[in-house]
Amino acid sequence: MNKTELYGLVLAGGKSTRMGTDKGAITYHNIPQREYLYNLLAQVCSKTYYSIREDQKKNFLILQMLL
Repeated sequence: MNKTELYGLVLAGGKSTRMGTDKGAITYHNIPQREYLYNLLAQVCSKTYYSIREDQKKNFLILQMLL
């Protein structure tokens, strides 16, 4: 039987205008919510990605260097 690869995608590019703060940065289980979701997906997916806005790129590059 062929194994199908599963990819994970954390949608982290919203502007959070109604909430007024970045929802992905909210602490959940002692880490930012988007990192928690990334780690959760990474356990069951072949590859996991973030979907972000262009202006978030710098912050995510720094985060990826720390992981």
